[in-house]
Amino acid sequence: MERRKRRRNEPHPLATNAKLRTKEAAADRRRKARSEQEKNARITLQLSAELVERLRNIVYWTPGITLTAIVTEALRRCVEERETEHGGAFPKRAQQLRIGRPAK
Repeated sequence: MERRKRRRNEPHPLATNAKLRTKEAAADRRRKARSEQEKNARITLQLSAELVERLRNIVYWTPGITLTAIVTEALRRCVEERETEHGGAFPKRAQQLRIGRPAK
């Protein structure tokens, strides 16, 4: 099978038939998609090793679920329960929480 050479001024054969992506960089496309999604925040916390192992087992044996999804769902339920017990959403904080270990 002989390959045909394409001249420089000749358009690519797929240019008219295929939906080609714009020239914007992939990183820009991801950044744009993220900005349209819900903003996320990162937290660090300590959990028992046994609980972490149980969570990892769930993720391993449940295709399509992530550790983040499980923890987010659990925390959302917990927050909703607390707010229901409180009679509604808690008021906004007057100041930032203290970081680090609590004083003894």
